[in-house]
Amino acid sequence: RWLSTTGAADRARLAALRDELESGIVEAHPGARISGAGAPHGRLWNTSHLALPGVESEALLMMLSESGDGGVCASAGSACSSGSLVDSDVTVDGAMAGRLRLSLSRLTTPDEARAGLAAIIACLDRLV
Repeated sequence: RWLSTTGAADRARLAALRDELESGIVEAHPGARISGAGAPHGRLWNTSHLALPGVESEALLMMLSESGDGGVCASAGSACSSGSLVDSDVTVDGAMAGRLRLSLSRLTTPDEARAGLAAIIACLDRLV
């Protein structure tokens, strides 16, 4: 429900945090691709989905869940495939090896997003 009631200022703040996360991941892992980048109707401001060639999604998610204070909550597929190890029709793409989906809440702070980014980069560095 909060997505439908989020004001323009919060949407802009979350989109900026999402973009910062994505930029940091792409910079650290140059093969990474942002799903939906350049979509004509834009993307959801609080959600990021990336393809990470050469990365095993399950290993990345396991490492993220154990990183830092409480870990980083993430998934490998779209929300409609949450909890499933089978690819969703939304994310099936022969070129997509590893996948990472991140969602930000209206309560996510810039410091939390940056700590999450640091944890993601550290995990990617160990896996690649």
